[in-house]
Amino acid sequence: MKKFPNSINFHITQRCNYICDFCFSKFGKNCYELSEIEQFKLIKELAENGCEKLNFAGGEPSIVQNLPKLLKFSKDLGLFTSLISNGTGLTNKFLRNSFENIDLIGLSIDSSNEEINYKLGRCLTHNNEKIKPYSHVNLIKNRAELIKKFNIPLKINTVVTSL
Repeated sequence: MKKFPNSINFHITQRCNYICDFCFSKFGKNCYELSEIEQFKLIKELAENGCEKLNFAGGEPSIVQNLPKLLKFSKDLGLFTSLISNGTGLTNKFLRNSFENIDLIGLSIDSSNEEINYKLGRCLTHNNEKIKPYSHVNLIKNRAELIKKFNIPLKINTVVTSL
């Protein structure tokens, strides 16, 4: 059997609580997602076939309720785990319960200017409408401090695009 790549991006959902203009996300609309049993089966198969690093991405992975269980299962299989997030779900409670199962977190921010973030769609939504005022920059600063508190390595993801 052919070995799998050693690093896999696992888009566990296409749902997201942001509406970034440049993203493929379904922004809360119904979309197919693997069942929990299918998720565990896939992770096990990846680990058994040479995957060493599993990047949990989305949409926004922190809105998936069983994410902590998936992270723990992955770590128990010996995988390096990373999480790519807009930061909204990375609360103190989430990190306190999951930090031992996360090797790296990538936070997404595309500008230090709030208005540009808002125009790009990096803002909370309600019924697919942007909520204002909202500070994605302040959220990222807060989440970076929390992540540092739990000694999880942090990287920043940025999309370069025009308005």
